[in-house]
Amino acid sequence: RVNNSNNNTIDQNMLNENDYILFNFHHIAFDGYSTTLFLNDLLLAYANNELHQISNDDCLQYIDYAQYERQMFNDENPSSMVQLARQYWKQLLDGYDITKQLQLPYDRVAETRTGHGSAVTCAIEPYTIAIRQYCADNGVTVFEVFMACYCVFLFKLTNFDNDICIGSINANRYRQELENVIGMFVNLVPYRCRIGDDPEVTFEYLIAEIHNLCSEQLQYSYLPYQDILKLHRSGHENPVAIQTVLIYRNGKCVNLQMGDGIVCNLMTGLPYAVAKNDLTLNIYEYEHRALSCSFEYATDVFERKTIETMCNRFQALLQHLFIDQQRHRPVHELSVLLSNEIKLIHDMNLTEDADILFPKCIHEEFFLSAEMHRDKIAIIYDEQRFTYDNLAEHVKRLATHLVKNHHVKLGDIITQVIEKSFEMVVGILAIMATGCVYCPLMPSNPPQRILTLIRDTKSRIILIHQETKSKFDSIADELKNEDIEVIDIEENVYESYNIENSREELPPITVKQEDIAYIIYTSGSTGIPKAVLTRHHSFLLCIQAYVKTNILQNSDVVIQTTGCSWDIHLKEIVGTLLIGAQIVIPKSSADMDYLTKLIQNRTATYIHTVPTFTNMLCEYLEKNMQFDRIKTIRSFCSIGEAMEPKIIAKLMSHLDEKATIYSLYGTTECGIASTYHIVTREDLNSKVIPIGSPFPNYVCYVLDKFLKPVGIDQIGEIYIGGDGIMAGYLNRSDLNKEVLISIPETAKGKLYKTGDLARINSAGELLFLGRSDFQIKLRGQRLEVGEIETVICQAAPASISKSHVTKLTYEKNQQDYLVAYIMSPCVATEDDKASLECQITEYCKAHLPPYMNPSIFIIMSHLPLNPNGKIDRKQLPKPDFEQLHMMNLDYLEPKTELEQEIHDLWCKTLHVDKMLSMKSNFFSLGGNSLLLMKLYNYYQSQFTMKELNISDLFKQSTILEHTQLVLKSIQDMETLTVPHADQWKLLNVNNGKDHLFRSLAAKKIKK
Repeated sequence: RVNNSNNNTIDQNMLNENDYILFNFHHIAFDGYSTTLFLNDLLLAYANNELHQISNDDCLQYIDYAQYERQMFNDENPSSMVQLARQYWKQLLDGYDITKQLQLPYDRVAETRTGHGSAVTCAIEPYTIAIRQYCADNGVTVFEVFMACYCVFLFKLTNFDNDICIGSINANRYRQELENVIGMFVNLVPYRCRIGDDPEVTFEYLIAEIHNLCSEQLQYSYLPYQDILKLHRSGHENPVAIQTVLIYRNGKCVNLQMGDGIVCNLMTGLPYAVAKNDLTLNIYEYEHRALSCSFEYATDVFERKTIETMCNRFQALLQHLFIDQQRHRPVHELSVLLSNEIKLIHDMNLTEDADILFPKCIHEEFFLSAEMHRDKIAIIYDEQRFTYDNLAEHVKRLATHLVKNHHVKLGDIITQVIEKSFEMVVGILAIMATGCVYCPLMPSNPPQRILTLIRDTKSRIILIHQETKSKFDSIADELKNEDIEVIDIEENVYESYNIENSREELPPITVKQEDIAYIIYTSGSTGIPKAVLTRHHSFLLCIQAYVKTNILQNSDVVIQTTGCSWDIHLKEIVGTLLIGAQIVIPKSSADMDYLTKLIQNRTATYIHTVPTFTNMLCEYLEKNMQFDRIKTIRSFCSIGEAMEPKIIAKLMSHLDEKATIYSLYGTTECGIASTYHIVTREDLNSKVIPIGSPFPNYVCYVLDKFLKPVGIDQIGEIYIGGDGIMAGYLNRSDLNKEVLISIPETAKGKLYKTGDLARINSAGELLFLGRSDFQIKLRGQRLEVGEIETVICQAAPASISKSHVTKLTYEKNQQDYLVAYIMSPCVATEDDKASLECQITEYCKAHLPPYMNPSIFIIMSHLPLNPNGKIDRKQLPKPDFEQLHMMNLDYLEPKTELEQEIHDLWCKTLHVDKMLSMKSNFFSLGGNSLLLMKLYNYYQSQFTMKELNISDLFKQSTILEHTQLVLKSIQDMETLTVPHADQWKLLNVNNGKDHLFRSLAAKKIKK
């Protein structure tokens, strides 16, 4: 210990026989190499019984080294040591992203670090002889072998990050005079390990690269790490400290016999309480040439169990390389899977169920169900009820009309643009009954987009009803020129209905289960939406899976909430009808008061929605203290987004204790849902709610980019297989080859490449982690930003060179927005930018559905690029979300009390504390469909009025227009132009044609 009284470094005291003396040196003045020097001098002094004094004039001191180093680093001569070292490191790390984080299997994210650590010993003694022999045969060092092994290990651990920097400690005694100087010399040196994109890279190739790298770096390792970082730092970058380090320690435990029974122990590898890095691999070499290693880790981010698994994986890798002699194999083929993981993956995919509930086609199964439940209520829409027999007759009538009057044939694609209604259900089933393919198009889509999709399908028939008729006014001429028929179900079918021929049989049509039943459009990365083709038997297997797992039962009352852009609407409608259950179709899913009353009054038992909608539902119930409105729900299904525990906790408080919440995962390409997880109260303590394990007759694998299964808690991409996956994309054979793949050694049949990232937990359930590409999910909708970017560039091809669209969150209201960065070198002035932005906005509105329109456009002369020539997302300017509320409009202030109330409700919904112009557009201000639903509910609760039509709020989306709509609804309360449906008191005459006569009567009254 330091004795300050006499300036002696060591306080010399006599030792008793059983005493210990502990030398504890601070690292700032003593490195590991200095320890050896000190012990050698100590042993020599003890043996000779004297301390050898050396004159300061004859010995190089640490202070001399420090002065020399300062002079060296100030040398500006291009050929000087320091300048040569800087050139070397700049070239070596050229193109490396120093801001990137290695995707290690972290257990948690720590915003602040305590520095606490621990370590797990990894037994590698069984491989020592083989490693030593390999080193001798190939002229490489133990350090180089372990650096290559660690590089391969991290390559596997980080989901194939093929460009990794591993830190290591260099003695840094680059001059002979420094070899006997005690002090702190060691330097942290980055080893850049590049496996690259070549799938044939082997361990043998990599060890040769590492050997050359170590030889090169040795002569330049004196440049401090902070100086190396400065060479690659720009004003916008925050370099990340090296996350993982490999330290080779020569002599883990040294016993020096000093005579007289005194032994000097060098104590290293003691239990760790501190971690300087996230992960450190320590390699120890004993005097008798044995090897040992340990993983030191930061307890802020890793659990001990994770590191123990990591040790097992590292041992498995060493086994493959040095015992199984697999060094000649490509490194991506070297598995770090453990035996228990192989069994887990196998067992979770034992889902085959030979029992087939639905052996026929969809429409045939429906007619069988209708025959079994003739008098049971199939559909309730508003106050109207339709039995299975009523519905079947309507379906046959429309199908017969299509076959006889429009000559449709097997495999024709028929598009349907109909709002949620009884007509929607009839249209779906009638199309399938003709052997044609059902293709729904969202009524809220712009007419030009609808026309584009109709052309893509080559459909020659469009089914509509009165509510969507006006949608086609602007494209009527184009449809006529292309011989595309628009059929109004109500006018052309119901009104021409002949009561005498009410039971006319549908002509026989042979449809097979392998035939295509329906098409659903999803966003496309190239700017062209993708049409997913689903077979009859694929859909039926999905419904069978719901039934077999008790998610859906024939006693259920199903609330139909989903729009036709999602395949879920088919499960809600067709799946329900196939098992004889009942559908309740709300007039509006946006009015929470109406919807929750409907659930309560109709004793609904089943609902299928997304977490964002669930959160809004719970907020409404809590705010209005309606704690019993959804108690009748038996099965609550959530899909489309990751479920958050806080939302689950809210939901559980409103459901009956016997209700079951299901966390589902699936894509349109995989038949609605592929995996499921039954949510329990234990999940409330989790950070991520699992998306579960595969449904019956589905298989699910998490694979790396070389299509090999990954282990527990490792990140990989989800691949779905089984008979429920799609037949392919319409007219996209190129894309089909990319996403529908065969891996005979892994699974039977085709697997669909989802692009979603996940990991498997120890229970054999999947945890969803996001996307592997730049597809995004916005409020449950999957969006290909490439489609949006293509449309933006088409808006002004002469002015726009490139665009980049991303999703960002506004912290103030926690809402997600689409932000478009646009490269336009020729636009210089603010007026030009404003004009271009207006042009882009109008073009996007005409060619994209509302949910795909960016909220903010940022026009730049150039987009920042990273060293690899790709857009550097970290350097893109953050959008000013406040600008959403000041959009290029002449300010028009509220003039009436009602206008002011509507204005204030907008501010409340959008979290705006500024005055908005009455001309402001809801969607231009960053609004979206879910926020509009919230605004709609504000209107319904604040004003006494006739129910608003939310579709009108979509179409007329300024404050001024909303005021006019609200005012009209208030005035409409005073007069009722059409009697309520209950006033008709119709008997079930003419075999259930009450819907037909009610529709006709309503039209006559309006006239």
